[in-house]
Amino acid sequence: MKYVVLILVGLFSLVAVRPSNAAAECPPETGVALQVLGSGGPIADDGRASSSYLIWVDGKSRVLIDAGGGSFLRVGDTVVVFGGDQNGRGMRFADFAADADLLLMHMPIPDGASGAARKLHAPPDVIAKIARRARAKMLVLSHFMARSLADLDDNVGIVRDGYLGPIVVAEDLLCQIVLSN
Repeated sequence: MKYVVLILVGLFSLVAVRPSNAAAECPPETGVALQVLGSGGPIADDGRASSSYLIWVDGKSRVLIDAGGGSFLRVGDTVVVFGGDQNGRGMRFADFAADADLLLMHMPIPDGASGAARKLHAPPDVIAKIARRARAKMLVLSHFMARSLADLDDNVGIVRDGYLGPIVVAEDLLCQIVLSN
């Protein structure tokens, strides 16, 4: 454990003095690396994201540490955009996710949902619109609930009708999603 901590401290020192394009070199194929996602404080007054760090092990992100406010901006600069609970009203999120290699969207409601559920979440047709506008190279659907699972094939079909890229339906313990160039 002491060895890993020393490696991380050493890597942090290297990352701290490297030019801002260092993110383009992450992750290394082998070894341990610390990527600084945000190096600012809690007040967004200097153009920096709040402190947040990602530990890579053998080319895979393993640990997110101190996910301060604004760190999502820097995560967006690395392999992946997480949509989380989106309602899809307005397309600012799609613009933020532009050209994502992988876009993960929650799909807890079916098409045609209304009321509070629709105010909180995007239905399949809106998820497709977001992914298409973002020009996402791959879409991962997750965060299913009974109401979206009741007719999962049809709901995924609605997404497929509006988004032509590859779609992965998340399952528990899904380990690796391979991105192609």
